[in-house]
Amino acid sequence: MKRTTTQIAIALLAGAALLAGSRLRGAAAGPPDPSGSAALPPSASAAAKAAVPRKPPRFLAGFPTGAEPSAKPTPDEWKSALPLELSRPRASCKASRVREYVRITCLQEELHDEIYAARVAAGSEEGVFVLDPKWEPRRPSGKGGIDVVVPVRRGDRRVIVLASSIPRWKSPSPDEGIYAAISESWLAGEEGPTIVIH
Repeated sequence: MKRTTTQIAIALLAGAALLAGSRLRGAAAGPPDPSGSAALPPSASAAAKAAVPRKPPRFLAGFPTGAEPSAKPTPDEWKSALPLELSRPRASCKASRVREYVRITCLQEELHDEIYAARVAAGSEEGVFVLDPKWEPRRPSGKGGIDVVVPVRRGDRRVIVLASSIPRWKSPSPDEGIYAAISESWLAGEEGPTIVIH
């Protein structure tokens, strides 16, 4: 029963992640036209602009558009990889990119909530892999987590679930939980990929 419940949760989360990615693409690109609303005093207008947080890019720029895949990055390339701002980030995860390869590093937020696996719940598994934790840049000492590498290419649509181990009271076997879900897609006609972490 436990396995069935977990599989149902993963399927529901994968569907929600794909739907959220579609909503990001279908959302308006900018704020509504203020021409029909009442004008604000200069001071109030400046305060309103200052209060609006900066939105991350919906479509990520700089990715190769060719269909020919490149070689997997070497440890030295990951060591000097530039950080990547995601379409929807998560505080405990960060991303970097080498060519079309995106490395997403997620750290545990709770000591008892151990991240132990990554599973492709929807879409293609081709090219997705987990890095050895000894690769640079290393995670902080004593901080558990996972490093997932995703090749981002035109036509992609996949969801990756990060599984966590949840201890059970007086039980030798823990429950499997869902720490986060990574949605990556680059559909036809879009200027770049969209990557969100739920």
